[in-house]
Amino acid sequence: MGLGTRWNFLPMIDTSNEATPMLTILGPSVKSVPSAVEKILFACGMLSLAFFLTADLAAQELRVDLGSPAGTFRALHGLNKGPLSPGGLIDLTESIRDLRPPSIRLHDCHWPYPDVVDIHTIFPRFEADPRVPAHYDFARTDAYLEAVRRTGADMVYRLGESIEHDPTKKHVHPPKDADQWAAIGLGIIRHYNEGWAGGHRWNIRYWEIWNEPENRPAMWTGTDEDYFRLYRATARAIKTRYPHLKVGGPAVGHSGDWKDGVFRPSAFVIRFLSFCREQSLPLDFFSWHGYTADPSEYSRKARALRRLLDDFGFTATESHLNEWNYLPNFFTGNWEGLACSTNTECPRPITPP
Repeated sequence: MGLGTRWNFLPMIDTSNEATPMLTILGPSVKSVPSAVEKILFACGMLSLAFFLTADLAAQELRVDLGSPAGTFRALHGLNKGPLSPGGLIDLTESIRDLRPPSIRLHDCHWPYPDVVDIHTIFPRFEADPRVPAHYDFARTDAYLEAVRRTGADMVYRLGESIEHDPTKKHVHPPKDADQWAAIGLGIIRHYNEGWAGGHRWNIRYWEIWNEPENRPAMWTGTDEDYFRLYRATARAIKTRYPHLKVGGPAVGHSGDWKDGVFRPSAFVIRFLSFCREQSLPLDFFSWHGYTADPSEYSRKARALRRLLDDFGFTATESHLNEWNYLPNFFTGNWEGLACSTNTECPRPITPP
């Protein structure tokens, strides 16, 4: 399976009988008993396959021969937020390490560990000189990211702010100066990748610019153009100084809808991709979100967005479904709402065959 185990799968799909879907697993070729974690990872792999398969066929039989190595499954069980919660009272580092998530995305860490990661928590005086180490406060975020590092997962660092559901918005406004904001972002990268300001050399590769700027006013009180200017300033600054890093966004919440079986991208997505193309901006990855009770929607939308990126000329741009869950409504007062509020995410490139 490739998730730290010696399990190798050969899926054999039989579509001759479309009446009843079936999963057949042919026994392991080694005399070992999988641990509870390995069983969970096995289930994750099978569910990942199912998400893609159910998009195209009403029913199919999936046979897995554990005695015939055929390759490695890409791990898709990434997480959102680190293992410290709430406010450090609970440390889930060991449990998460046992699950071996490939990556952890650093967005909404404020829920429920406040004063970490977000720009205003690290650089509280926006008008200060971002070249001066004393103007940064990395202490709490350092400790938070140290715990993430101990899980063994790679990090996807979201430069921006956490969502504000309260009617009073304090930090989700467009920055007064996009270039200043970009310079602050560079200071954060220097701290975590170059050891600057008493920092670290962690080689965080993925840097995401904001989250859901079309989700207004909870995530952004400005206009499309305000976000585009922020993305342009930050993406260019990062790639100019650190061309080896991957920069992207916009972590869009509403990427589009289906009408008569055809995917219709949202106006924001079209405008964002058009802006990036016209301005020749770097877009190493395009991130998007989805909440639905239909697992096939993820694979259908992944394929549709892959085609859209290719049509815009972004053939090398990775497509990241990096926030997803079961229902579109967090706040239903039942067990389904509770399941949704776990805010599972999968910050890995999704490129269906």
